[in-house]
Amino acid sequence: MPFNLLLTSILATSPASGGLELEEAIQVALENRSEILSSQMSVSSSELNELDSDLWFLPDITANGTIAASGLPDDSGTGYSSGIGINGTLPILSFQSMAGSRMASISTDISSLQLEAEKQDVIVDVVLAYLDVLYAMEVQETQALNLQMLEESYETATLNYNSGTISRYEYLQSHVALENSRPAYTAAGYSLEDAYEKLALNMGVDHASISPLDGSMEDALPFRMPCTLGMAVELMEENSPELAIAELGIRSADAAVDMADAAFTPTLSASASMAWSGVDEQFGSIDTDKWSESWNVGISLSIPIMSGLGSITGSRSARYDRLAARASLETTGMTLQQQLNQVWNSYLLAGENLRGADALILEAEEALNIAMISYESGSITRLELDNSTLALMQARNSRSKALLDLRSAEITIVRITGFAIGGKEVN
Repeated sequence: MPFNLLLTSILATSPASGGLELEEAIQVALENRSEILSSQMSVSSSELNELDSDLWFLPDITANGTIAASGLPDDSGTGYSSGIGINGTLPILSFQSMAGSRMASISTDISSLQLEAEKQDVIVDVVLAYLDVLYAMEVQETQALNLQMLEESYETATLNYNSGTISRYEYLQSHVALENSRPAYTAAGYSLEDAYEKLALNMGVDHASISPLDGSMEDALPFRMPCTLGMAVELMEENSPELAIAELGIRSADAAVDMADAAFTPTLSASASMAWSGVDEQFGSIDTDKWSESWNVGISLSIPIMSGLGSITGSRSARYDRLAARASLETTGMTLQQQLNQVWNSYLLAGENLRGADALILEAEEALNIAMISYESGSITRLELDNSTLALMQARNSRSKALLDLRSAEITIVRITGFAIGGKEVN
């Protein structure tokens, strides 16, 4: 590539387009990640358990049949008996079952929130991995341009040294700069490959199935950011799934206390049964028309009086768990607040660094344009021109890193606030 064209490519800012967009990567991840499938199965299981607990008042009905042989008195032979019956029990009042139903309902809500949190974590993982690939692509492109520039510079230095227009020192300096750039170019290629592997892992697909990315770190994320830290705190308190799970943990602990205390309360149930039975001296000759019929209907009231220390220790243990749940809610809130403050500061710092990098790039571009004019007029050496070009590429790298930090902070803030103000639907 001619050197003027090389400089044009360095000064260019428009990203190359590819195939895989960020929204598509997120959708693929939501469909393929095993963690989401596992959470969905947990929700389904919790819903079935809730249904079973809510229907505690349904009757328990069983049917039975017997055939028996027994020896008759004085060894006079063998007698045979048979019978069939049906039994039913209907719970009328059970405080433990009521508390268990409430616990099952809360458990379903917790499972649903855990599924939502898992989806949000997957989105964050994909966005961060996607950004890493974009950053690695920019770094590799910069290193490729740097290597190409130094190769051309070394070729020029070789020609000038052979013609005697530059010293051996300048020639060796050009060669050393070229060789020093090769490891960085190789490392950039490996970093890009690793970034693609990480993206594939977070999408739940094979690396070979990922097409080139169609995006740039210049593109805004498809999620809205809160305007201020105060707004972010309010959104976090209202929408964070972690806080909601901790709050439900207290409700679940309250229900567990009620269930443990219900071990001391009476239970009321109704029962009914009907049976038919008959006896004969020969097997197979039993006449069902001669079967006797029996039935009974009753109401049972069970009052616990003494059952060891299990009920007492269970009640106290449930109360301790409730205290732990309240402490967990407080700890979760403080942790999220600290994380939000920290990442908000990182967001502000990244914005400052980005603005500084933009100003630095403008100066580096102006310096490079002056250096190009000076080089063409013969007032500076090729090495000085290469240094100006390298300074611009370093400024571009600094800007890319600042932009990566900014986007990473943005998606982290959005995650802590629970994806609360529009953007990508989490379904």
